[in-house]
Amino acid sequence: MVFGIEADIVWTSIDGGDTLSAAIIAPIASTTQNVSQRLDWLGTVHGRLGYAAHNNLLIYATGGLAYGHVDYQYSLTWGGVAAGDFARASESKTKTGWTVGGGGEYSFGRWSLKGEYLCYDLGDEDLSAQAFSAGVPGSIVVFHNPDFETKGHIIRAGVNFKFGGHSRQPVPLK
Repeated sequence: MVFGIEADIVWTSIDGGDTLSAAIIAPIASTTQNVSQRLDWLGTVHGRLGYAAHNNLLIYATGGLAYGHVDYQYSLTWGGVAAGDFARASESKTKTGWTVGGGGEYSFGRWSLKGEYLCYDLGDEDLSAQAFSAGVPGSIVVFHNPDFETKGHIIRAGVNFKFGGHSRQPVPLK
């Protein structure tokens, strides 16, 4: 059996968004909603527990903490007779969650090849936006509560080189 702890951090360009436009009562009223989410960076600290087969193949399971910085954006605009009505909400924060996965590593001398799968989940985020009427300052028209999920999958491969002097052999017990 082999166990260990691994930590990593990566800057990402993971983002996504969607726009929904609809004519409510054409041409009197229409609406456009925009949502977007961006993961700026993602890190993990996770334990590895595995089995070393044939002295050079390691198969392992892994799990632990995931953390990352996420930006959430929501906007709603109205057109037609009520043109200019809007609702906006945004949030930018570092979130924590979990990661779980597995992988394998094959060693040949000081070099090894590694393949790994991780699933991460930083949880949900609910924003609260109030729609205001442009024609009546300060009037609240309606509340909007968009819900975001921040989770994903990572597949990665790597080549490792082991620095250091001599490899240690186990000392026999007497």
